[in-house]
Amino acid sequence: PNQFFVHTSGWLTERNMGNLFPTIYQARYLSGIVMGWYLKANPQLRKKVGYISAFQLGETVRAINAFKLGLAQVDPEIEVYLIWVQSWENTRREKLSASRLFEMYDVEGVALHTDTIEALKVARAYGKVSVGYNSDTHFVIGDSVLTSAVLEWKTAYANIVQSVIDGVSDFGYANWLDLSEGGWRLSGYSPKVPAEAKKHVALEMERFMRGEDHIFCQPNLTDNKGRVRNGLSNPAENPVPWEAEHLKPGTACLTDQVILQSCQKYQGSDCVEHWLLEGVHDSCAPSPSKPQGIRSPRLPEGTCFLGTLDVPDHCAPGEHWTIMGCLPARPGFFGSRTEEEEPCPLGSEAPTAGLTKCIPCKPGHFAALPNSTICLACQPGRYGEGYGEVRCHDCPAGQFIGSPAATACQLCAPGQYSFEQGASECNSCDALLPGSESSSGAWQVTDCVCPAGTFKDVSSCSACPSGMTCAGGNEPPKHISIEGDSQLFFAAACVIQILFLVRPLQHALSGCTWSSLRGAGKALFDVLRKVVRSDPKREQFAGRLQETLCRMVISVNFSFTIACFVALTEMQATMVQGLPSIHSKATTWSLIVASLMVLLVWQFPSLIRPKTVDMWLFCLGILGVCSLSPAHLSAESLGIFSLLLILPRLVISILARRIEVSMLWGLAWYIHIFVRLALEIDLGQRINLIQVVIVDCACFLVLTAL
Repeated sequence: PNQFFVHTSGWLTERNMGNLFPTIYQARYLSGIVMGWYLKANPQLRKKVGYISAFQLGETVRAINAFKLGLAQVDPEIEVYLIWVQSWENTRREKLSASRLFEMYDVEGVALHTDTIEALKVARAYGKVSVGYNSDTHFVIGDSVLTSAVLEWKTAYANIVQSVIDGVSDFGYANWLDLSEGGWRLSGYSPKVPAEAKKHVALEMERFMRGEDHIFCQPNLTDNKGRVRNGLSNPAENPVPWEAEHLKPGTACLTDQVILQSCQKYQGSDCVEHWLLEGVHDSCAPSPSKPQGIRSPRLPEGTCFLGTLDVPDHCAPGEHWTIMGCLPARPGFFGSRTEEEEPCPLGSEAPTAGLTKCIPCKPGHFAALPNSTICLACQPGRYGEGYGEVRCHDCPAGQFIGSPAATACQLCAPGQYSFEQGASECNSCDALLPGSESSSGAWQVTDCVCPAGTFKDVSSCSACPSGMTCAGGNEPPKHISIEGDSQLFFAAACVIQILFLVRPLQHALSGCTWSSLRGAGKALFDVLRKVVRSDPKREQFAGRLQETLCRMVISVNFSFTIACFVALTEMQATMVQGLPSIHSKATTWSLIVASLMVLLVWQFPSLIRPKTVDMWLFCLGILGVCSLSPAHLSAESLGIFSLLLILPRLVISILARRIEVSMLWGLAWYIHIFVRLALEIDLGQRINLIQVVIVDCACFLVLTAL
């Protein structure tokens, strides 16, 4: 009880509690006049003004009604669209309410009764005008603020403090500070305010300074429910005693108590329903001034944003704050923690509404644009290997992918190639170069090459010519070369040739002694002696001639046999490869060996003894095999060579007068070669082979007959 309280606004009092508030509704009335003149000076504008207020209180309701009466002083048709934000200071709600008024209801200006300037900022952003409250907001907002109703507290506060100092003990009164007491003022004007408005306001302020308040004295003050507020009967329900008489005696003016509270219905001392003048719309329902009700063409049927604002303080996860309130984030967006609808970043999607975060694109898909509702599948020829791909990657050259949404590319199959990036299929080597092939992953045209056994012949791969070898690729045909494991096979051929030639030769040499040759020489000498006279020197000459002929026959026969042996080994080895041929190099080697053997045997006859023959022939056979480098041999040349090959055998067999088992081995060898080649070589080569075998077999039959 020893503490003193002063409440700004309100109307209840106690001994130690008083009420203090300026008659700011008078400033509201004047700001309504300013707004009215602005609209009248711009006839192209709609006759609509928005109003944002905090709570339904006597203070706020009388301010709204006074503002409407100020508008009516200029143009009674100007209407007020009202939203209650249920807060003195909530920038979120005030910004939303102002945006709705401009966006959905096409108001041309806005007034407010809250403690922030958020609505004034929105008006400026929309290119509209406003009237401020509490302070001179023109300095903060700019010329879009036509004027402001400014509260002045300093004089009132000084008086209260002085009363306490002076020992005043009764504060149970309401102190309403008017213009003459310095309780309020109207700020300066915006350049947008017409001169008529300034003159009108000046006249009204003079009346306020004289203590004349005629704002709520207009005849037939009707509220938005159609009730006349200043008629003879009081329309209020259950009014408090001090409001039972609603008119000043002898006038149509409402009493100060009725003006300050503006209550329609009481429960005890509490006002549960306030009244608003006609033309003030706090709902979309039909009213005397709007019999058809209010409907915005930009809102769904039945949706109304007037009256009490009903929005949550925070949106639910996945929602964002919009002019329509909290709405689920649209597909392609997500609702962030800041209640903003943010677009999905590159490489992600939001296929449905109300997501709290976007979904990264799965492998094989991509999103190259923000706010994607769905990730696109990589097209054939492209792939996406990871999550959240912004773009697909082209398959490199030599690879392809023929299906969409691929995560990796495939190598081109053998026989195909792809020289371009991003290929959905590989090209056929056969279409480029008939008969060609390639390894897997071929990436250029030159990778399509002819296979082994063929060669590139202008525009296609052709079979390798007879007697040639073709390695494939871009290599031209070459003469056959014997390499690698084939040498083992040739060595086997060498062994058989030893059996085929050596043993008959040994028997021939065992029978072809110097005495037998001397007998032949003697017969030759007898013939010569018949021609020439008998002479000892001539006999000596004949003997030497006989010996020379013997040596010559033996050495030449032996050397030629060796040379034929080398050539035969090579020929049969190359025939196994399917191309019967012999190289001039081997022939040269054979001739060199034969010449050397002639000289050696001539000087050293003991070299051809049977015991050393096997060793010599074996060494020379190996030498022949190692010197092989065949070339093409015609069928005619091959036939002649076969005849020459048989002659030494024929001579040896005649001298031996018997058929050796080694010759049967030789026949078996020829049959083996023939069968093998017949299965592998072409028709022309088979004919060549048959010619060789026929000639050789004929000689063999003659030899057998002998």
